[in-house]
Amino acid sequence: MITWAYIAGFTDGEGTIDSRGGYMRLYQSKADVLYRIQEFLTEHGIKSTIATRKARKTNFFVISSESHLQLNSIEMLKLLPRLLPFLIVKKTLAQDFIRYKRLFPPMDARNAGKLGRQVSSSSYGMGLHDKIKRDVVTGRWT
Repeated sequence: MITWAYIAGFTDGEGTIDSRGGYMRLYQSKADVLYRIQEFLTEHGIKSTIATRKARKTNFFVISSESHLQLNSIEMLKLLPRLLPFLIVKKTLAQDFIRYKRLFPPMDARNAGKLGRQVSSSSYGMGLHDKIKRDVVTGRWT
């Protein structure tokens, strides 16, 4: 039976929390365990994806096949608060990620393009963007 404590233990032992990249991964050579965890997360409204890398050979050794379950930063914000009471090794990483995302929430595409376009109290107005014009005849920027 999958529980939040089980997923927290799995995360401590076999997981990665990457706050810079904004993702979390759980690694396992047997994908069926990851599918059970994914099913549990889906039942609780948390989306995730599973990717599998096939076994490959190098000159010196064989790299076995590996699967990982991945969550993006938005889904991590749903999952990590539920795991915090049970995390031990990666508790500080999880707390830091949650604090960072609360301070700087994810921005949707509509608002991302509006950065730097607000009205400024500067004597220069909104910067150089509204000062540069294209000459219709020559095609040059002035």
